[in-house]
Amino acid sequence: MITLYIQKLEQIIADMQAATTGVSPPEYDYQAWLEFLKQVCPESKLLAAISTKPDTPSPQLKNVTYSLQMFTDVREIMLLADTHEYPTWYIQPSYTGLILILEYEQDMLTNILFEDTGKWNELEIRSVTTIPKTIPGFSGKIRGTLHLAQAGYTADTEADSATTQIAIYENYLAGNTGYLLFTAQDLDMQGNFMEIMRTLEYFGLRIPEFVLFPTDRIPSIPSSTLETLFDNYMSKAGDSVKVDGLMIISDTPLKPPNNNVSTTRIVYRKPSIIN
Repeated sequence: MITLYIQKLEQIIADMQAATTGVSPPEYDYQAWLEFLKQVCPESKLLAAISTKPDTPSPQLKNVTYSLQMFTDVREIMLLADTHEYPTWYIQPSYTGLILILEYEQDMLTNILFEDTGKWNELEIRSVTTIPKTIPGFSGKIRGTLHLAQAGYTADTEADSATTQIAIYENYLAGNTGYLLFTAQDLDMQGNFMEIMRTLEYFGLRIPEFVLFPTDRIPSIPSSTLETLFDNYMSKAGDSVKVDGLMIISDTPLKPPNNNVSTTRIVYRKPSIIN
């Protein structure tokens, strides 16, 4: 017998089904309600209707094993913005550390890859508080940086980026993960920047702070002013972690696809901090 409560549950699921598009946080909520309905009323007509619907195609996944084009001259970035008619950009800190890809299959963390001179290698899975072992309802890849909290730096790790990366790698393998942080920056699902950030937060991951890049102001300010703004932003971001530059993210492609280099993300670094 279908009770009033079951009918209400079916209506909630039907409403969520109509409102959900693609793979996003509401989709995982929808799946949880659907599983609950299967348990309390397996004979539901709504379940029968869903099971007879043709499978929808899987969402197109985005490649997150890309490299980043680096700029050291803010005038080149200003020209890039001008070429693309001053689109909406965001900026985030670029942390000094190991670039990681976390791979999840059916909720479980199954593999970790780290970038080493342009190649991706497997990394043994260790317990890091900011790397969740499970993400309910998720299968896919998450890109981010494994880095040190400011309290974890010593005189040795302050030397240069390469030394810092080695220190992070060795501490990770030794299980000394108390000062290690993983900050998520991208996801293999399609979506604009804000959607990606919201999804990563929904998964319980640490994300970098970000601000809107005022590209519309570029025509009215000199390059030295923009460089000062970048320097101040990096200095402020470096109060709690080590920052080696800025990442600029665009929702529209900045260039055609080429040799697995990101088309929507670039990095700005001052020549003085390039090793």
